Amino acid sequence: MKRLLIVSVAILLGFAGITLFLSDREEYVPPDNLREAMQERMTDMLRVHEALSNDEVPEQRQLTAFAGLPNSIHVSDVSEYQDFFVIFENMYGDMFTSENPKQKFNIVIQSCIACHQNVCPGPLRSMNRLIFPATEL
Repeated sequence: MKRLLIVSVAILLGFAGITLFLSDREEYVPPDNLREAMQERMTDMLRVHEALSNDEVPEQRQLTAFAGLPNSIHVSDVSEYQDFFVIFENMYGDMFTSENPKQKFNIVIQSCIACHQNVCPGPLRSMNRLIFPATEL
């Protein structure tokens, strides 16, 4: 009986361990619209900001490009922004190879702010909080 109890507990612990391991490894599903891609990018910019704040070198991640995504509820026609999206993607990539990544980070954030002031002002307060002061550059 004692042996059966030990085997049962071991099996349950094994299943619990597998469940915990698998739950941490969710499969990446790329956003399929502009809103979700913007949220993904903001989450990544928070990650990059934290790394730069700690004088760490952030890892560049492959994220969904904005260009070509369907319209959002805030923008009825994103076609006029396609050139800006391509420029943004290039600036984002340059941030990781720059000699002064904090300065490049600020340029990226400021370009986001410039666009959002005209289109969708919702995240402006959050974006402004990410700018590094000139004394930290």
